[in-house]
Amino acid sequence: MDTSVQNGSEGETSIKDLYPHPQPPLVEETARSIEDILPTKKMIQIYQSFSKQKQIILHLWVYVQLSIREIAEVLSCSPQNVSKLKAKALSQLREGRDRR
Repeated sequence: MDTSVQNGSEGETSIKDLYPHPQPPLVEETARSIEDILPTKKMIQIYQSFSKQKQIILHLWVYVQLSIREIAEVLSCSPQNVSKLKAKALSQLREGRDRR
């Protein structure tokens, strides 16, 4: 993913630069989008309690359909960390679904 591509007269751009940078506007969009697909109020509350990083990971995985490795590149962290946070978030949401 750090492979450089030629960008005309502007020099080189890495593949990572082609992905949207997870800034606050993305987080606001993420919250509305993910919350819209959660079926229970409890799951929405659980999602809202997530860190911004967990929310971004879920958005990139669900809507942008990036792999764990690609999400790690975008967030500048390890794939293991992304995988762990995604698994924890999904587990927490499942618990909220099961506690109706």
